[in-house]
Formats: sequence, C-alpha cells, structure tokens
Amino acid sequence: MTEEKPENPAAFPFVCGPESSFEAGMSLRDWFAGQYATGVAAMRIGDASAAREAYAFADAMLAERVRK
Repeated sequence: MTEEKPENPAAFPFVCGPESSFEAGMSLRDWFAGQYATGVAAMRIGDASAAREAYAFADAMLAERVRK
C-alpha cells in the first residue's frame, strides 16, 4: 500500500509577464514554521535520524496547511 503524500506546492513561485499574474508563494506563517523547524534540527546535529524526522515533520506541516 502506497501512502498518499500531502500536496506540496512551490514555496517561492514567481510568474511575471504581460498575460500572467504575480504569485507570492510562501506565507509568513510558513516561513516562521520553517525557521522553528530549523532551530529544532540544529539542536540535534549528529543525530542520524534527524533527516528522516525532518521530512516527516515537513509532511505533517503540509498536511496541516490543508486542515486550516
């Protein structure tokens, strides 16, 4: 059974042109959440499970964005 991954939109999309609109991308809330995650990860340097945990955390954050 394959686990379905949450939607993962681009963080910094930018489209600009005569027939296109500007897309801001990442929200300030997303940026703050990422900074928090970086701080937590920095405290665990050398922990081999930190990378796996970071991606699991990122997947949880993407799923939570949908629930808002």
